[in-house]
Amino acid sequence: MVNAGYNPTALPSFFLKMYEANPRQPIKFLSTHPPQPDRVNNMSDYLQAFPLDRELAIDSSDAFKIMKARY
Repeated sequence: MVNAGYNPTALPSFFLKMYEANPRQPIKFLSTHPPQPDRVNNMSDYLQAFPLDRELAIDSSDAFKIMKARY
């Protein structure tokens, strides 16, 4: 996301919203993805150590239109 110019600091809140919408989580060892609470914690820890010293976009309607047209 950073390399594309997007600000990744919203990811923990995105994962938290996903968890609040569906608090039932699959059994950890049977899942292909980490549980949402783990994803929130992991991403928060990662972002604290990540240098965000340049201005990054929060969202881009142009990028969304391009991706929507591709798929």
